[in-house]
Amino acid sequence: MDAVAALNEIAFWLERERAATFKVQAFRKAAGIIAGLDPSEVAARPGTAGSRA
Repeated sequence: MDAVAALNEIAFWLERERAATFKVQAFRKAAGIIAGLDPSEVAARPGTAGSRA
């Protein structure tokens, strides 16, 4: 499963459990942003989060 599909599935399950709307919207927004990125860029990003100063 790719990152976009995973984020959309999380949003689906949150919505189904009647979670707060802002949580569902956050996951859908993240999926929309990632969908516009090159797959190789998405794969490279997790390694950069811990290296920030």
